Amino acid sequence: MRAQGAAASPEKMRAVIDELEALSPEGLDKRYFQTLRELLDISAQVQKHSQELQALSSSKAPEDVARREAILKEIQALSKRAVAQAQSLQAYVPAAPPTAKTP
Repeated sequence: MRAQGAAASPEKMRAVIDELEALSPEGLDKRYFQTLRELLDISAQVQKHSQELQALSSSKAPEDVARREAILKEIQALSKRAVAQAQSLQAYVPAAPPTAKTP
């Protein structure tokens, strides 16, 4: 996964999240993994919109201009959702014990 980075498909990333959840210790909040999946879905939607924006970028047709504006609004809404999900994700992660080493 590290080698593919941002090029990793959402399906592969979802499989990794599923595997991590299966291997997670008891007591870890399951909402953590659900939130990761939601962030992954948001990322996939933004990537799809980005591709559509690139396809429409050079067009001056009124319908394409309107679609670009709509896509940008959708991306803004997705961005707000991603921020909210990232903030809630932090609440689901247990705090490190005081004796834990930091990287």
